This record gives sequence, C-alpha cells and structure tokens, in this order.
Amino acid sequence: MATNVCSNAVKLFVYDISKGLARSMSMPLLGKQIDGVWHTGIVVYGEEYYFGGTGGIECCPPCGTILGQPDNVIDLGETQIPKDMFLDYLNELSNSAFSANKYNLFEHNCNNFSDEVAEFLTGKKIPSYITSLPAEVLNSPLGAMMKPMLDTMNVQPTGGHTPFSSTQASYQQPPSNTVPPKTNTTQSSSSNKQVDISQIPVSFHVNLEEHINTLKGEEVQGTIKSATSDVGLNLWNEILEYLKIKNPTWSLSKDHLHVLGQILCDQSIKTIVWQSTCYMLQNLLLLEDFIQVVVNSSENTLGQILGTYTKLTPERKSCITKVLCNVLTSRGGRNMLFGPSKDVILSKHCVSICCDILLDASAGVDLLQPSAALAFNISLAEIDGEVEIEMCSAITTTLQQNVDENTAVYLLSCLLRIMRRNNEVISLVALLGCQWPNLNNLSEKVKSLHSSVEFFCAG
Repeated sequence: MATNVCSNAVKLFVYDISKGLARSMSMPLLGKQIDGVWHTGIVVYGEEYYFGGTGGIECCPPCGTILGQPDNVIDLGETQIPKDMFLDYLNELSNSAFSANKYNLFEHNCNNFSDEVAEFLTGKKIPSYITSLPAEVLNSPLGAMMKPMLDTMNVQPTGGHTPFSSTQASYQQPPSNTVPPKTNTTQSSSSNKQVDISQIPVSFHVNLEEHINTLKGEEVQGTIKSATSDVGLNLWNEILEYLKIKNPTWSLSKDHLHVLGQILCDQSIKTIVWQSTCYMLQNLLLLEDFIQVVVNSSENTLGQILGTYTKLTPERKSCITKVLCNVLTSRGGRNMLFGPSKDVILSKHCVSICCDILLDASAGVDLLQPSAALAFNISLAEIDGEVEIEMCSAITTTLQQNVDENTAVYLLSCLLRIMRRNNEVISLVALLGCQWPNLNNLSEKVKSLHSSVEFFCAG
C-alpha cells in the first residue's frame, strides 16, 4: 500500500489495533459484527498527527508509530492552510479540548481528534463508521458492563513526539515513553536477559493447628452436621485428620471432595465454618494425590464452587482465589485448567475471576494480591493467545493504580513472561502504555522488571 503523501494532501490513516481480533470475536462477545477497533491519524505536510491519553497531541513520520502500516488510507482532499497556521491551531487544541487529561477511550479519543482536524483542514468529516464505533460497543450488554473499566484505559501509540518544539534539535528528541537512547541498547538487552523471573508457582498454606480447637468445637461441628449429615461430618473430620498427618497411609475420595463442595456452595453457612472448609481445600490442593481426585471427579465440584464466586463477599472471594492459585501449583492442576484436554468451563472461570478482580478498582490488597498471584500462576501454564491478551490488558490497567510490592512483582513477572513469547502482547502493552510512575516508589526488583517491560515495548 502506498503511503507517500503530498505536502498539502490530507489523508486519514486507519489502523485496526485489535489486529483482526474484533472481526473474528465481536459477534460471539458483543452480539454484533465489528470489523475493527479503529485508531486514526491525520497525515498532512509530511507528518502523521494523532491524539492519545498519555502524550496528548503527537506527530511522527507517516507510519512511524509502533502500529506500522495502516489498514486503510482514506483521501480527504487537499488543504490550502499554511503549516504554521495549522500548528498554531493544534497548539490551541492541545491546551484546551485535546489536552491529554481530556482523553476518554469512548467519548473523546483519537478519532474525535481526527474528525475535528479533518474538518478544519478540508471541511470534510471522517467516515461515520469510525466515529460511531464506541456507541455500537456501549450499546451491547458486554460493552455497558465493561465501560467503567474501559474508561480508565487510553491508547497512545509509541513512536511519536510533540509537534510544538521550538527548535529542530528538540523536535528530534526521542519520545518520553521509550527506553534510554540507542547507545544503551546492548546494555539494556543484556540487563533484560538477566532479569530473574521466578518459575515457582505462588501457593497459599494455612496452619490449621492454630484453629484446631475452633474446628473441633461444638459450633463448627454442629453447623457441619446440619449442613450435610452425620456421614458428611465424619468425612469432614477425616479430612481434618488427613491434613494433620505428615505421611498419610490412606487416601481421600470423591466423597470427601463432595462434602467440601457442599459446604462451600452454601452461602448461608456461618463464616467460620465456610472459611475453615476453604482453608482445608486450599491445603489439600497442594497435594498431587488430591489434585487427581479433583481431576477424576465426575461431579465437577470445583466448577460448582467457582460458579458461586460472583455472589461471595470480598473475604470469601479472596479464599477462592487462593484455592485457584493452589490448583495451578501442580502439573495435574495446570493440565486440568489449561492443558490439551482442559475443562473449558473451569478454565474460563479461572481467567474471568483473575481479570475481574484486577479490573475492580475497589479491590483491596487482600483480594488484589491473590489475584495477582493467580495471574502469575496462570502464566506458567500453556495458555491461549487470546487469554494472554485478555490478562495482559487487565494487568496494564491494574498497574496504573497504587499497588503493593508483591502485587507488582507478580503482575510484572506475569506480563514479562507472556511478552517473551507473544509479540501481539508486546504491541498491545506498547499501545496502552507502560508508564506506571507509582512503581517508582517500590523496590529495585520492581523497577528492574518494569524496565524490562519498557525494553520490550521499545523494541
């Protein structure tokens, strides 16, 4: 596709930032066909001008951003407006309607900028199928549900710079959202290869001995008997004894798993009983023998437990998230959720729980940290590219917030591991931006991981 532009010709460069995913996935997800997620730039006077939520109005040589070649070039005509007058106009916009802080992914984005600039230059607007796309998405049930999360996101392709520099020297400065200058590339590459990303899954173990008097007390025992039966109470106590033995000579069965599920699916049960039972399940899932009980169960008890997730309190959600983390500590658990013969429903539950928490701005550290650990453990499995994109999109949103040390390490390690094997994720993170200033207040390990992410995005 030819992209040479005459000095006074005005063209609209159109990019599908979904890289074809919108065309293939929009119908099942949104219930309507969408051919692309459009980013646009106006090409005039030998430069491409665009608007984003990080740098505001920026420019670059045509096709000079990380997006590469456009998917479509639309001829908008010619302009007689001098370049100096045009730059004055852009400068005015950058201090008013199109300053970076005015950006909104749905209501005031790059396409609204292109539309206004096109009309200023030529008297013509850009095609309505581009500017009407946000309304189409929001009119779908999924779009309406995701709007609060999407409102926090922005698109700013790397590779541009401000058009308002006073001298040619400053005009050529590298963009603020790239890694250090070219002379440091070798050092950065070496540093990137040496960044330590743990291959050990995150696990959660509870010392039940600290709670044994409560667990053996009349309140807990009576509640379990009422919620199940005499047989159920016996099974529950057998599990408790099993977990106390260092090397048990007997095994648990699907009946033991069933009684755990029976209690955990009962949302009305007393918190002390529910939480104690969840602790027991967490510890059991660290044992390969019990993982096989879960894998071979025909009742899909784990799926039933996960099916109650959205109705749980934050405290109970945290416990269930830790359960999923522990499932993924073993090869058998990873195969069950993400292997060739995976349980598709369980796999979707797992990813959905992880991403929903990451995208919940109100989630406290007690919920966010297990979710970040879950993302880390998921990345150790062989997951589909679409899952990697979904998770990394959620992670970039979370990292814009204040996060604690462990959450940052888990999320950056997950992101970096996936970027090393998926070029589409690199493009996505570069597009969404990886400037997370809140991480600067954390440890050197976090800063090193963050620098490695920036290295990939600049590559």
